[in-house]
Amino acid sequence: MNVKELIIKTRISLKKQGYHKGRIWDVNRTFKKLLAYCTDPEQTEFNEELIKNFYKTNYQEIEDRNPHCEEILSSQRAIQLLKEFLLTGSVIKKNYNSNNQLSTYYSSILDEYIENCHTIQLLASVTVTAKYSAIKNFMECLENKQIHDISKITINEIEDYLLYISHRQAPSSIYTNMGRVKNFIKYLIKMERISPIILLNWPRVKTPIKNANLIEIFTPEILKVILSSIDRANPCGKRLYAMVLLSITTGMRSGEICNMEFEDIDWRESSLVITHEKSKKKSIIKIQPSVGNAIIDYIANGRPKSNKPFIFLQKENSSSNFIKMKTSTYTKHLSRQIELCGIKIDKYQSTGCHALRHSFATMLLKENIELPIISKILGHSNTTTTAMYTKIDIEHLRECALDVTSMINKEEAGYEWWFFAYLSLFLQHL
Repeated sequence: MNVKELIIKTRISLKKQGYHKGRIWDVNRTFKKLLAYCTDPEQTEFNEELIKNFYKTNYQEIEDRNPHCEEILSSQRAIQLLKEFLLTGSVIKKNYNSNNQLSTYYSSILDEYIENCHTIQLLASVTVTAKYSAIKNFMECLENKQIHDISKITINEIEDYLLYISHRQAPSSIYTNMGRVKNFIKYLIKMERISPIILLNWPRVKTPIKNANLIEIFTPEILKVILSSIDRANPCGKRLYAMVLLSITTGMRSGEICNMEFEDIDWRESSLVITHEKSKKKSIIKIQPSVGNAIIDYIANGRPKSNKPFIFLQKENSSSNFIKMKTSTYTKHLSRQIELCGIKIDKYQSTGCHALRHSFATMLLKENIELPIISKILGHSNTTTTAMYTKIDIEHLRECALDVTSMINKEEAGYEWWFFAYLSLFLQHL
């Protein structure tokens, strides 16, 4: 199909599927660039070579600076929509966390499965929520294909779903969501609602090769740049600085930081009670003076007046109300701060709070802290989960990680680095 025809048909499909006009306007920017790039759009075939040359001409310089910037992500979404229409003849609306309602038939099946996840499998709420989103999206695809009987699902529907998400999600998300759908199918088989033969030809999804445990780590030098670049003269900066310090010095998940309440901190003992997001277990850790001071600075000089029990707050959309800080907001501000620093980020590298958590675990490994202790600090229910951090070559860790002792001996060691030394000395006495 030629480029002009493909773009016209994709635009029509976007409107039919009820895409928001803002999203259509957003992808149209890329469409117009693609039309302008082609000498004759009516004669130019849409293919991978065209896409490659188009990106190289229009986005290479931007991607070299920051592959996570909105302009790059927006262009990728637009091209994925064109690919999807070319392959399937339609654009299926992405409905994660949407308010779209499933039919009563599928809703009841989904509710039963979620109840099973909660009561029988005893999965953490955050895990169940992720499963709910993935299975709901899968069911929406089934409804879109006019399949209204769960027993009629064949390997063709599974392959169509894989094709659908392969042009809309990152490799890691594809791998994870296909696993969630497979677990759901196994549940249906156990409940005798579907034939087990479907598993015999289950499409193989490659494990995403991210070199993950290495690229998820920020070196101490980068962490120093990030911290020193945060403008603490304004409330948002004070809040971000305190949250980043907590991430780096405790390895807390973003949700655990956002859920922090005033009663969780014992200022006399300089300790913090963490309710781990997944295991729901509680643990008590020491907080360093630098972290405590940053939290106090935000509470006294940056936090809006509110009776909410949560320490970190954000404004609720355009209203004057304040709500608990969202993890997505924290991630967005952190990623934006990294971008402002001018730090060159690999296209597959995470820039969210979890990258800081990996960096924290890496430092503990470098200090020869035993795996069970790291597991307890991170709030893992078992050491198997924690063991993924040991996949990194230890010698490489030693090259990347901060030499705490040498930093202690240097009088010029900056304020931002003192907490590393403090944490190291504290952990040696566990």
